[in-house]
Amino acid sequence: MSVQPIGNRLDNTKLVNSIEQALNIEKLQNALMSYPEQIRHKQQQLQSARESLEASKAELLFEEQMILVEITEAQNPSTGKPLFSNDTARKAELAKRLKESTSYQAKLKDHKTFESAVTAAQFDLDLLNNQFAAASSVMRLTTGRLELMASLGA
Repeated sequence: MSVQPIGNRLDNTKLVNSIEQALNIEKLQNALMSYPEQIRHKQQQLQSARESLEASKAELLFEEQMILVEITEAQNPSTGKPLFSNDTARKAELAKRLKESTSYQAKLKDHKTFESAVTAAQFDLDLLNNQFAAASSVMRLTTGRLELMASLGA
């Protein structure tokens, strides 16, 4: 910073502008002011992704329950007794039918995509929060430097 004294006093406006430029004050302020909106936008994306995930989970559960009802109601035509008489047999048949169901498999694939979207949105939100905290810390340090310069009569 090369600010020339005017008589015994420094030109304060030039000094302040010079210090602000050297410390990138305007850039820091703009960054800090933009983070809350970015964070809110990412929170909305995360909420939307979570809602999609919950809807997907409900669809999966519904389809699974519909198949389970079919299994539970299935009867041996010759005896009229339940075709899958114990829990182990019903679970095995359910697993088999879920694996074979193209509709269920498509919904499961979508569900995994929604899980990934939630995870990615959460990571992005965490990143923004961390960046905001870091920028706030830098601004506090910069403020401290400015206060020190002012107290020394920079």
